[in-house]
Amino acid sequence: NVGIGVVNASEKLQVNAGNISVTNTGNASLSLERASGAQVIAISQSNLGAIGTQNNFTFQIRANGSARATFLGNGNVGIGTTTPSVKFEVNGGADAIAKITGTSTAARLDLATTTHHVFMQVIESDGRFRIYDQTAANEYLTISNAGNVGIGTSSPSSPLHVKYTGTGDGLTLESSEAGASASPDLVLYRNSSSPADADQIGNIFFRGKDDGGNDANYALILGEINDASNGTEDGNLFFRTSSNGSLQNRLSIVSDNIGVNTHQPSEKLHIHGDSSEVALRIDTTNADPKIRLTTLGQQDWSLGVDYSDSGKFKINESGTVGTLTALTIDASRNVGIGTETPSSILHVKATTAQIKINSNDGNSAFLTFGDASDTTRGGLEYTSDD
Repeated sequence: NVGIGVVNASEKLQVNAGNISVTNTGNASLSLERASGAQVIAISQSNLGAIGTQNNFTFQIRANGSARATFLGNGNVGIGTTTPSVKFEVNGGADAIAKITGTSTAARLDLATTTHHVFMQVIESDGRFRIYDQTAANEYLTISNAGNVGIGTSSPSSPLHVKYTGTGDGLTLESSEAGASASPDLVLYRNSSSPADADQIGNIFFRGKDDGGNDANYALILGEINDASNGTEDGNLFFRTSSNGSLQNRLSIVSDNIGVNTHQPSEKLHIHGDSSEVALRIDTTNADPKIRLTTLGQQDWSLGVDYSDSGKFKINESGTVGTLTALTIDASRNVGIGTETPSSILHVKATTAQIKINSNDGNSAFLTFGDASDTTRGGLEYTSDD
């Protein structure tokens, strides 16, 4: 044993109160090697200083007797783990594992491939976090210091703000479940501690600019509580569009009533026209427009236009126009009862045809005849002699 600065050296070379320097005119190195084991070498070259294993063994940096950084022979590096499975793996507790501190401007972490370069960054001036595509010069995602999330915008004005310049789908919810009822859901949830009737529970606004550059709401779908009672909950749904700068109800579903141009429908279908004419129009192409009236299990009635019979209006004792026709009005305004080809203003046809006129007083009944000026020119009168 050789001792420098020590009398009784306990190792092959022991230095006390001094330094060891290895100097060479060429490369200088210090090697530690176990026979048939790992060789650790420290090398000094003209433009490089290195320390590590010389063969395919693991190299570790230790503190307090435990490995703090591990370098595998395949190039994987681990901090907090001795078996890193990727090029760089950090394993820590539930608290902070890694921290990047930048300048007074920003701090960022870059991810790059051969052709793409994206970085994550915290901006000092406004505290926002962003994901930025350096290659395409686009800010993909932003989280403001208020917690607002922006996709396609660096200044989100709501908890989720999506902005894009394309004309395709702006938001897609996709479910890959095979079940018949496993559809994707979009939920507007008002979690109120004191729900009450007439509370609004969700709004979908359709907003754009006017020609003055101002934001304007052009349409709205609004959900509302009709009855908040447990077990008998009822809901309302309103569809509104803008008229003269104000959103007005156009279609209302209140409990199980439907209203057109009214927010308080009193019937299953209630159409309100204000001071204007009210019309219900049914259009078809090469088919019969009709209204069908049905008492389930009893009788069908329908009224409509028979496309296959020159557009005659018919009332039918069935759900099909032109089948079991009770009354027909043709293009000449001739009315047929029991016939679909009326040849006069009123044409009645039946196996036993009759027209019955009853008087409320039970004493007399009249059938009068008049001219174009509605002047009575004659008539038939029945008078009871009882």
